[in-house]
Amino acid sequence: MSKKANQSGRKKGSDKRKNTFKKYGKNTQRGLRIKEAELAKKAEKRIQQAQIINNNKTKKNKTKKNNKAKK
Repeated sequence: MSKKANQSGRKKGSDKRKNTFKKYGKNTQRGLRIKEAELAKKAEKRIQQAQIINNNKTKKNKTKKNNKAKK
């Protein structure tokens, strides 16, 4: 086999650290802190989407009421 067959290159330190974290770092202080931050971001996003949906519903309801009042 020639050297060109395996083009994987040298591993960087950040790759090693990321892979180690994937294997062992889930239940550490750092892992829990990262997980908590992700959950907070997801919750914030969910709240914003719910507010957008509610705003759209209220706008539709207002236009329906206005249309009924005009008739």
